[in-house]
Amino acid sequence: ACADDDPPRFEHGVASGDPLTDGVIIWTRVTPGDDAERVGVAWRVAADPGFGDVVAQGRADAVADADFTVKVDVTGLSAGGTYFYDFSAGGARSPVGRTKTLPTGSPASVRFAVVSCSSYPTGLFNVYRQIANRSDGDDDLDAVLHLGDYFYEYGLAGFGFEDLPDRIPEPPAETITLDDYRARHAQYKRDPDLQAMHGTHPMIAVWDDHESANNAWLGGAENHDDSEGAWDVRRDAAVQAYYEWMPIREPAAGGSVFRQFQYGDLVTLTMLDTRLAGRSEQLDYANYDLADQTSVDAFVGDYLDPARTMLGTAQEQWLETRLAGPRNTVWDVIGQQVMVGQLYVPTIPNLDGLTDNPLVGPLTAIAELGSTLAEENRIPGLGLGFGLDAWDGYVPARDRLFDLLAALPNAVVVTGDFHNAFAIDLVPDDVLATGWTRGQTGPVAAEFITSSVTSPGLESQIEEDLIDLVQLAVQLKNPHIRYSDLRRRGYLVVEFTPTEASGQFFFTNTIRVPAAQDVAGPRYRLIAGQKGLIAP
Repeated sequence: ACADDDPPRFEHGVASGDPLTDGVIIWTRVTPGDDAERVGVAWRVAADPGFGDVVAQGRADAVADADFTVKVDVTGLSAGGTYFYDFSAGGARSPVGRTKTLPTGSPASVRFAVVSCSSYPTGLFNVYRQIANRSDGDDDLDAVLHLGDYFYEYGLAGFGFEDLPDRIPEPPAETITLDDYRARHAQYKRDPDLQAMHGTHPMIAVWDDHESANNAWLGGAENHDDSEGAWDVRRDAAVQAYYEWMPIREPAAGGSVFRQFQYGDLVTLTMLDTRLAGRSEQLDYANYDLADQTSVDAFVGDYLDPARTMLGTAQEQWLETRLAGPRNTVWDVIGQQVMVGQLYVPTIPNLDGLTDNPLVGPLTAIAELGSTLAEENRIPGLGLGFGLDAWDGYVPARDRLFDLLAALPNAVVVTGDFHNAFAIDLVPDDVLATGWTRGQTGPVAAEFITSSVTSPGLESQIEEDLIDLVQLAVQLKNPHIRYSDLRRRGYLVVEFTPTEASGQFFFTNTIRVPAAQDVAGPRYRLIAGQKGLIAP
């Protein structure tokens, strides 16, 4: 109990997620009064926003050991239902949230909003507000898929802080300890635009790297060193805080965040973990002497080593089992973090000297990008893609994924991480190498990559008057990339019916001031039983 002069408060909104046909996770966080170690919380779920028809209710404890978060796995609900929920404690009442359960039978359509990469200091979360506002009309959503980088671990020195200096990260230093990660989650959950989205739609979320540390893999991260303690201690702290603060159903002991959801006989949604479940360490050109042929051979051997994995053996086997055999839904949707499709680096003219230069010519001096492009040119014929942290850096593992996708009649991959929007025909490397062009057989699936909520993309590294040229050069070099937008922040809406799937890109006109406008982008389609994207 708390003293009357310091009652508990609900400062972090409400959220729901991981829906089932008969249940859903509901979440909140209580800010306790005084020095309370435990706060009793009442919760209720109703079929109407006025709570005239309460269908489930109960009590839970918000305790210090879980940072006073409350997560309830509500059961006994009806399939395909819309429900409303709230919490109360010590005379205080939370906002009312709205959520949905999974349908059974044959739904006419399923629609997801897809988001990723929200850096708090970099911009306002107008994208989240725009998604929340979709519930005001007929164009409603079944869930929001958050594909990672829900927050960023950086401190004051992290990218983007200078853009909006009033949005100072909490704590102001890099997140390393459990208290750090909890404080960063708390700051994000106080954002009114994020609260609006959480309170309007259920979320199905997975982490990427920044929920722990940049370019995380199974045994470490680029943004972690020995001075910050043991990696497994930091990783476990990040995971604990994530499970406390996110509306996600926690796995059994030894489990992981990869899981599946079934929307009747229309959609099977498979969420993967490309970070912490079993990813091999990323290759780094700095570890090789690319002026020496022996070292080049070593790099090529490592690059093409089939033992290097993106998902880990256990998750690969789980995925193969889940996708094998006859399908009981029309569409298989794979939600995961990093770009699957190949992104080959184009050569474009340097407009000043009118001489050919790699893309680094019109880019500012970004060391990692410059190194990647330079080394691609020093190993001709290998066909290196853009980023060694994406599936381009794990080619044998991607080949195995493509084999699984090729066996599915209708597969769509949705992706975050990149900060720019793409629509891609997923075509195996050996088919692309034959000079594949649009309209030929070869795609095994389609990939839609959402732009970021706020995090800067390639456009931040390109002179404004060259962005259109770079965008055209990317698509000419990569015929399997059907669409790219290198300018804008936004989100993606994917919709599935028995006869077709579509991905439509939406953008915000600003992340600098509130009351942004929703700007509709192009919509690409797939016909059930056919492979290959259809342009608008």
